Amino acid sequence: MIRFDFHDDGVLIFDQPVATFVATTPDEVGPVLRQAEDARRKGYWLAGLLSYEASAGIDPVLVTHPSAGFPLVWLGAYPVPKSLKDVTLDGGYQVGVWEPRVGLEEYARQIHQIREAIRAGLTYQVNYTMRWDASFSGEPYRWYHDLRRTHQGAYSAYLEVGRHVVLSASPELFFRITGSRIWTRPMKGTAPRGAFSSLDMDHYLRLRQSEKERAENIMIVDLMRNDLGRIARWGSVEVASAWSIERYPTVWQMTSTVSAELRPEMTWVDALHALFPAGSITGAPKARTMEMIQAVEPDPRGIYCGTIGYVKPNGDAVFNVAIRTVSVDRNEGRAQFGVGGGITWDSQVDAEYRELSAKAAFLEVASQAFALVETVRVVDGCITLKDYHTDRLRQSVEYFGWTWHSQAVDEAWDRLETTGAGRFRGRLLYYADGRVATEITPLAAGAGGMQSVAYAVKPMPPTDVWTWHKTTRRDRYMERHPAESPVFDHLLFNNRGEVTEFTRGNLVVKMPDGLWTPPISSGLLPGTFRQYLLDRKAVRERIITFHDVETAEQLWFINSVRGWVPVRLVNLAPD
Repeated sequence: MIRFDFHDDGVLIFDQPVATFVATTPDEVGPVLRQAEDARRKGYWLAGLLSYEASAGIDPVLVTHPSAGFPLVWLGAYPVPKSLKDVTLDGGYQVGVWEPRVGLEEYARQIHQIREAIRAGLTYQVNYTMRWDASFSGEPYRWYHDLRRTHQGAYSAYLEVGRHVVLSASPELFFRITGSRIWTRPMKGTAPRGAFSSLDMDHYLRLRQSEKERAENIMIVDLMRNDLGRIARWGSVEVASAWSIERYPTVWQMTSTVSAELRPEMTWVDALHALFPAGSITGAPKARTMEMIQAVEPDPRGIYCGTIGYVKPNGDAVFNVAIRTVSVDRNEGRAQFGVGGGITWDSQVDAEYRELSAKAAFLEVASQAFALVETVRVVDGCITLKDYHTDRLRQSVEYFGWTWHSQAVDEAWDRLETTGAGRFRGRLLYYADGRVATEITPLAAGAGGMQSVAYAVKPMPPTDVWTWHKTTRRDRYMERHPAESPVFDHLLFNNRGEVTEFTRGNLVVKMPDGLWTPPISSGLLPGTFRQYLLDRKAVRERIITFHDVETAEQLWFINSVRGWVPVRLVNLAPD
């Protein structure tokens, strides 16, 4: 089965091809593409993929590693796409720990080798990539469903190709042909998302103003213009937009659009011969740079940096650049994922490795679907701090790039407020696809009086996006405050020795000069009751240390459901 979730045509599903066209060696690539084009001319749809190593079959000048068992070309011919209702969603899956094949030390050696080639004038920019591996079991289609719903890549696709299954959440268009017009949208220039709104905007502005990132983008745009010139009408190649900044769950991405008018005899096959592989995942100049890639990267890329797409019977075509793409080997129970970045003379090893890590964060975000959560206090049919909960929820929806459904949220609040007299604990769950669910339970009376709390045994992960947004992903909190814990809650801290929050609420500390709460920058959930108190200047922000906690006149656990809960520490700060 093949499924496309391209925004151009919506959901397209292909099953049971009348013919398949497969190339496993470079010399088979050209003939297989011609056979597929013959089928298209007979009225069939075509759907499938080309791996990065198909490049050597497109043009013998383009050097790659030999394929490691993944097909170079796989295309199926189909009479018509199927409808979405014909596909069922069953089963679960499990993904192991992702491990990079290249460590920082080896990465530094390879970047040094690339910079020496740039110094010698052999290349201007090299898109260096590395692979990550993990064990996998279960249903890959369910994983794709979660990945696509979470990331909403504009060019997502799912393909079953023998023992291999490809799950792509690509945001990047390789090329689109509509009639006689062709468009490409190369992505080059990346910044990590900031974990909270102000930091996120700082990263956005830094990318927008970066001369280095813009220079990388310009190089690739020039390469794509040159490639398009091989199949375009004279003088028709143009840059439709330059240096747009787009938001994705883990990165900000710089994107440009280049278009042209095709010469009358040109088809999707000619476009592949002129453009493949995409310049955004090679560097410039393409042929010489691909020699450099083959020299420094230790293994083939496979589908990563290849292309996935379909061709209509009338010749219109859409293909993505297969980035943010996972391949699963069902025989071996292994999953593989690639990340990469453009290396120029100005590249710094630590910064580039951080960029790869930011892109690899896709794996964690994609590994499990989640919902945003608001937990509220409902008293006699009225939600406490409802406007604060709505504002925080909207900010998280926008951060993850989801669509805000104001009416659905208002209706959910209304459902929670129809409980009548009494005190209740309500939950609103907001999903990536726009669904909004609610839960309501009676609010049990608290134990009352002073509660015992303890420090967690280890710090929270630094710059962890899940810390700043309230979601159903509670693993890190449950690990630090297990259900069987004898204390009321555990007090968290970061790797800089700054105390942050509890697993279920914020911290307020009474010092001689007033009431203080840790700042958002220390790494904590922006609680609604906390924000209410800040707005009324009842508390102020400052970094809180272990010493501050242990010498404070009083400590409180606070949240919007329980209010103020006085607490006392029962252990010392960790070493």
